[in-house]
Formats: sequence, structure tokens, C-alpha cells
Amino acid sequence: MRQSTRINTFYKILLMFLVLTAALEALVETVGRHIIQLEADMIMVVLGAVGVKALSTAPGTVAIIGDREVVTLVLTDECIGVYSLAVYAGLVLLTPLAGSRNKAYALSFGLPLLFLINTARIALAGLVAAHLGGPWFRIIHDVVGSSTMLLAVTLIWLRWISRALSVDT
Repeated sequence: MRQSTRINTFYKILLMFLVLTAALEALVETVGRHIIQLEADMIMVVLGAVGVKALSTAPGTVAIIGDREVVTLVLTDECIGVYSLAVYAGLVLLTPLAGSRNKAYALSFGLPLLFLINTARIALAGLVAAHLGGPWFRIIHDVVGSSTMLLAVTLIWLRWISRALSVDT
């Protein structure tokens, strides 16, 4: 591969990532508060299903009434996993040898799945906070949860690519 081809490929990837990030940011600006409220509602349903008292005190906010304290989650744009979604979309769109239909399938399946995984991650952190307190929420949300999202993006992309290119793993 010639040096100029490598440089052009690098700039294509960089441009694609910037465009995807800008597009997702624009989408979040437009409908973000609705998506945040949807995620807050889903978190309250999940927590209620496992017996944890949770209520919405304001739009995009979940108050978890725990054994030791009340932990309030204020959901933001980053809470809906925008950057994980951008990375996944970039990986799919920049995958060579996969056709447009295959990429559309990967996005229509992978993006909602990642959103659900992210919501479950926050609900699990809320469940831990309800029983162990707020500091444990930060550990589960920031450390374990971030690693989980990175792993989820990678595994979902690898699963798709192995099926899209008909490679047995």
C-alpha cells in the first residue's frame, strides 16, 4: 500500500468519525430530551420490577430510594450512550467489503441493542446504589459500565462482521 493511500484512508476515517459525531450530536440536540426521558422511564420500570422504589422528580431524573440513602440520577446526553453509538456506527460504515444493505441491517439492529444495553447498565448501577449507596453507583456506572459498553460495541460489531462476511468464528 502506498503512503498516499494510507494517508487518504486515515483522513476518510477521521472525516467519517467527525461527521457521525456531528450527526449524532445534532440528533441529540433535536430529540435528546425525549430519548433521555425514555431512558429514565425504562430505568424506573426495570428498578420497579426488581423491587427498588424509584420515582421521577423532574424530566430525565430518577430518584432511587435505597436502603441507606436516596440516590438521584440526573440523565444527560452522555447517559444515552451517544459516543458508543457513534463508535459502533463508524465501525460498521467503515467496514470494507460489506454492502450497504448489510450495513443498514447492522445499524438498525446494533444501535437499538446498544441503547438497551446502556439502559440496563445504568439500571444495574441504580440497583447497586439502592442497596450499597451512592459511591458504589459511581464505581459501577463509570468503571464497570464503561468497560461493558466498550466490550458490547466490540462484540456486536465482531458478530455482525463475521456474519456479513460469512466468516466462521
